[in-house]
Amino acid sequence: MKNKLKLAAAIFLSSLFPLAAFAQISYIPPPVTTIGGFIGLICSAINWIFTFFIVISVLLFIIGAYAILTAGESSSKRDNSSAITYAIIALIVAILAKGLPLIVGSFLGVSGLRSC
Repeated sequence: MKNKLKLAAAIFLSSLFPLAAFAQISYIPPPVTTIGGFIGLICSAINWIFTFFIVISVLLFIIGAYAILTAGESSSKRDNSSAITYAIIALIVAILAKGLPLIVGSFLGVSGLRSC
């Protein structure tokens, strides 16, 4: 069973390698010369990190569900699978990190805030 799982994981991960080639940009972006450009660069980095958190939390959720489903009657294996808890925590942290600055800004009456 473990060999089949390792083989499936290897096939899945090797299928992701072509995505790196498609992710190439064909131009060099201009250097950041204004504050707006710098804020745009920071917002772009935040969006990538947010997407990374969401993908990781979904993967953790799937791994946790798989561990629970394959645990059978082994209650120790079922109790040790805390990946679903970590997935929920990762989702909460990601959503709070994305929305909390806007919520705090609206309470403080700051205008002109935008979501990255």
